[in-house]
Amino acid sequence: FSVLGGDEWEHVLCLGGVNVYRKRITDVQGGEKFYCIKAVRTINARPIDVYDLLKDPQRVSEYNDECASTEELPPLSEDTRLTWACSKKYGPFKARDFITRVHHRKMADGTLVVMSQSEDIDWSQTRPGSDYVRTEVLLAGNVMRPDPNDPSKTEFTTIAHVNPGGAADTPLGSRLVNHICTHGPVNFILKLENAAGPKHGSEPFV
Repeated sequence: FSVLGGDEWEHVLCLGGVNVYRKRITDVQGGEKFYCIKAVRTINARPIDVYDLLKDPQRVSEYNDECASTEELPPLSEDTRLTWACSKKYGPFKARDFITRVHHRKMADGTLVVMSQSEDIDWSQTRPGSDYVRTEVLLAGNVMRPDPNDPSKTEFTTIAHVNPGGAADTPLGSRLVNHICTHGPVNFILKLENAAGPKHGSEPFV
């Protein structure tokens, strides 16, 4: 949780009630060129419903427009799984793929956490015409806590530090990726709320 705190975060965007922050993390190999992104919003859904949604690999398409496909590898334990996923092609960049170790946990204070990080294993998914660039997920996670004013809502924080690799790992590519990454969490959180919240959808957030 140490990366979530600190005063080095730069506020870059507020849209749809989502506040997006960024900061440089220079002591992580491969991530020096890319911002670590954090986004925060109160979600109109119970923490356990958001948590269960994020734990379910079959429901990724409900909140992640960038994910084209996923496949589960043999799990490591009851609370840790391995997942292969690929993204869609975006602008000038080829489609990306990555393998992550995904761990979920309920903390003693009621905080719910789903964290992921790249796993370096020899496995590849082959599909006709597939042409992926391997992405390194340096750190990604979602933290859910009950809203102290309304426990039926969730104080939600998401964080991601990714090296997309390939052409993105160049000065020009990294500038474009850094711009894209500041807007991605907004759509992610709003769709997550709609998928995890009441069946009729969330009330407008002011």
